Amino acid sequence: MTKIRSKWMLALFMVMVTTLVSACGDEDAIVDYYNEEMHPAWEEVDVQLNRFDEGLIRMDYGEVDEGTNLMESARDEIRSIRESFEGREYDSEPVQDLQDQFISYLIAVDDFLEGFYEAIAAEESGTFGAEEELAFQGLITEAQREELNLSDMVEDYVEEYNLEWEEEGEELDTEE
Repeated sequence: MTKIRSKWMLALFMVMVTTLVSACGDEDAIVDYYNEEMHPAWEEVDVQLNRFDEGLIRMDYGEVDEGTNLMESARDEIRSIRESFEGREYDSEPVQDLQDQFISYLIAVDDFLEGFYEAIAAEESGTFGAEEELAFQGLITEAQREELNLSDMVEDYVEEYNLEWEEEGEELDTEE
């Protein structure tokens, strides 16, 4: 009986050690993924959304070609970011969850931009009504919700994995 008990205790101890080592690995994996992959891409999406807005402003001022070019290149860049993140798989479950949420955000932004073009086409053809307006507002709301979900998940990870924000910039680090 003592041998069985010893083996059981050893097995339990090994599970605990594995869990602790895994959690430490998750911290580093989250920090690396956020700082090296997701955060730079997220910032680039923001840059491209600003370019898209600039394109709208230019169109309002009659600079249709320049505005259209800015809007299309911004949309294409965001779509390229989305495609570069799709299908990525990570060994760390928290990183994979963060990746999945980031993809959800990128899809929502891409859907919003596509819906914007559809709304413009419907408006130009005279078919943009209350139903189209409601659908377009839904796309805006979904993109905002997905970004909020992503922000919340990052903040939850900061607390759960005892991470901290670097003073300069918005990079994460493990607490030392």
